[in-house]
Amino acid sequence: MIVKRCMVILSLFMVALATCAPADTERVFTLVPDPHGMILKAPDGRTVFRYMTKKPAETKLSANSVCCLYPLNTPSGERVVDFAPSDHPHHRGVFLAWHSITAKKARKKADFWGWGAWAPTEGRWIKNSSVKLLQADSERAMLEVANDWLVGNRKMIDEITFIVARQEKSAYVIDLNYHLTPAMDVTLDKTAFGGLCAKARKDGKGSYYSPSGLVKLPNPHHLKPETDWPAADWYDYTMKLNSGKTVGVAVLDHPANPPTTWHNLAPIAMVNPCIVAPGPIKIDKGQTLQLRYRLVVHDGPAPVKLLKRLIDEWRQHARTEVFQLEPGFVRLDNSKDLAGWFGAKWSGEKTGATAGWSVVDGAIHLDSEAARSHLFNEKTYSKNAIIRLQFRAGRVADSGLCIHGRQFQVRDYPNALPDTKKYAPFSNRPGEWNDLELDITDGVAAIKLNGQVVEKAWKLGTAADRGLGLQRELGGFDFRYIRLKEKK
Repeated sequence: MIVKRCMVILSLFMVALATCAPADTERVFTLVPDPHGMILKAPDGRTVFRYMTKKPAETKLSANSVCCLYPLNTPSGERVVDFAPSDHPHHRGVFLAWHSITAKKARKKADFWGWGAWAPTEGRWIKNSSVKLLQADSERAMLEVANDWLVGNRKMIDEITFIVARQEKSAYVIDLNYHLTPAMDVTLDKTAFGGLCAKARKDGKGSYYSPSGLVKLPNPHHLKPETDWPAADWYDYTMKLNSGKTVGVAVLDHPANPPTTWHNLAPIAMVNPCIVAPGPIKIDKGQTLQLRYRLVVHDGPAPVKLLKRLIDEWRQHARTEVFQLEPGFVRLDNSKDLAGWFGAKWSGEKTGATAGWSVVDGAIHLDSEAARSHLFNEKTYSKNAIIRLQFRAGRVADSGLCIHGRQFQVRDYPNALPDTKKYAPFSNRPGEWNDLELDITDGVAAIKLNGQVVEKAWKLGTAADRGLGLQRELGGFDFRYIRLKEKK
């Protein structure tokens, strides 16, 4: 009897502990190491992809470089890409490379693709420096990948790639934002194929689709760039596997990419948007070539509605030369001079000094040689307002916005300090314009960079009597189309 009472008391005690215990923390995307790279796992623990950095001990891979996405899975866990297949052992999952790159001054040619027919592969390889998780929650993960493209011990190209992954129902959506900065003048030679390649599985029946439907074009010739398929927003390769399951991968081409044709070859089961088929691409030393693609890795048939929505999302924020002020907005800059703006300390105290600030080509320009200073607008705004503007940052340039006395860092995010690197996946390369929006409600802002949410609840400062402030800290910087709307 005593034993039974003790057992009852113990049971009640355990129930009480369980009741008082904190709830499970929210499950999020995670990045975990494995012997061949880093694996991105979805919140439920499924593998989305591995960023592969090391060759397996036993492999048929003939290329010197790895640096690819393999495996790359659908939400159901089905792999969609292949690695070192017997017919093309230099192919590896989803990878970026070219098989003919020329650096004339260095008298070097390089094949980082691994083919070896047009340029040497010996001593040419893409070496991974790091794979970092910048930010992750239950909705998405953001990664930074750093690679060195080497010829011997000499760097030819510095690569920083930002990867954003999320799930959309029965598909993973994976954004790839490549920043390629050569250490010498280089030319990506004109060829029929090269660049981003998604090497799909071949154990089943595959079909290509485009926005126009099933594609029945002839296979392009690997030596004839003119035979590549025409430009399109996207091409999809859908496979009915021998198991009976249907899966696929679509590649979306960003509107800001260079002119592109597609080397989609059914016998190889590859999807390859090729920027060098229309002609060679020259990149000067220190300049950045930015390439953006979006992978949609899906269970079932090609998700045409999703693909259309995703490309429309890109097009909505593509650069346009003609600016139109939206209804209800007031523009704070006039594209001519600094009327309505005054020099001040960061505290807002007027100094009248505007040295280092000017208007150049219609934008408020920050002279990179001038001392650190601040510029404020005379117009104030409430805790319920929308602020929109465009900014352009020079390489490693650093500035800021004063929002009611609190600073929001505005920088060359891809080359920024770690505290704002999480914005880099959505940023344009140095020297290109970016859209920034702060939608403020009760003193808390949802912030969008180029249409993508980068902050859900960023708190303003308490100095509601100050107008918008701009900071000059480091490097060349430009602001334009600065406008404001009070929310009713």
